[in-house]
Amino acid sequence: MQPGTAPAAGRSPLAIVDIGSNSVRLVVYEEESRTAATVQNEKSICGIGRDMVSTGRLHAEGCAEALEALARFRLIADGLGVQAREAVATAAARDAANGAEFIARAERAWGAPIRILAGEEEARIAAEGVIAGIPEADGLAADLGGGSLDMVGVKNGKTGKAFTLPFGPLRLMDQARGDPDKARDIVDKGLKSLPGLEAAALYAVGGIWRSFARVDMEEQHYPLHVLQQYVIPRGRALRLCKLLSGLSKDSIRKIKVVSKRRAESLPYGAVVLERLIEAGGAKGCSIRACRRPSAPAIRWSSSPAPAMRAWPAFPPMPRKCSTGRRRCSTARAARRPASARRRPSSPTLAGAAIPTTVPWAFSAKS
Repeated sequence: MQPGTAPAAGRSPLAIVDIGSNSVRLVVYEEESRTAATVQNEKSICGIGRDMVSTGRLHAEGCAEALEALARFRLIADGLGVQAREAVATAAARDAANGAEFIARAERAWGAPIRILAGEEEARIAAEGVIAGIPEADGLAADLGGGSLDMVGVKNGKTGKAFTLPFGPLRLMDQARGDPDKARDIVDKGLKSLPGLEAAALYAVGGIWRSFARVDMEEQHYPLHVLQQYVIPRGRALRLCKLLSGLSKDSIRKIKVVSKRRAESLPYGAVVLERLIEAGGAKGCSIRACRRPSAPAIRWSSSPAPAMRAWPAFPPMPRKCSTGRRRCSTARAARRPASARRRPSSPTLAGAAIPTTVPWAFSAKS
């Protein structure tokens, strides 16, 4: 289905709006199911949580942009004939002094109720989204938004204890006054007392970390433009974290795979990822990029028994070809779309060199 095309007759589309500290996103799905096709997917980076640590209030200009985006999202949903609509708001709207006032205006713009998620609920939805896309996930699901870092252990299709910390890049920039070393100290103090951070895999959710993964993809000449389950080995991730956290906003803007609106926050997202990897301590840990929480995770997050947990897992993808070799070209081709094999060019990274001694990481699960 082409983006923006009305769903097939007989199917009931679902619209999901996620109002974050940094961005506002609309996703319209063809129907309510685990594997529903996406009809429309767009976001607006507004930064409503900018300067909130200093002022205690949502950013006025960012709120205006968010309300404009929500009004546009409403028109899109109306045009696609969407009746089922769900909207959630996260850390910024939850913690700001004028958060309730903004939500009231946002509900008028969107034309439907907006649910403000509690910190642990936000973390659990992110983990449910990881499980929906990766039923065999085993590790730590971490969702970095503009205002918070939310973490939950995942294993055997179930979620563990949820933790949330105010370490989103927008808050860190404000708290650290533009000093990455001070940001590291802030994150280290918060992570120090948390149990269960050691895991074999870190499932990294959030736009900042997807931008991080895109930079690594370009530097490694990864042939697919598919972020879901893209694997970065621990050592390579740490080297890239240290590099990006030391670059200025102007240098980040020269990296063509990074949105200019992410240029200021990416170094702080790299700081959080670096400290989280170090706090986990697992030498064999790999970082796996993941999409934002899926429609079922948000839709059924308020249900006592989410239906998605009863759905069957996806069938296993082929891992061997007829030759019996695990990683031959035939086996790799069976695990990826035939249309997505264009080899991208490498970025300049503003003249900075990233170590590339580690070869491509083709995961058996990707």
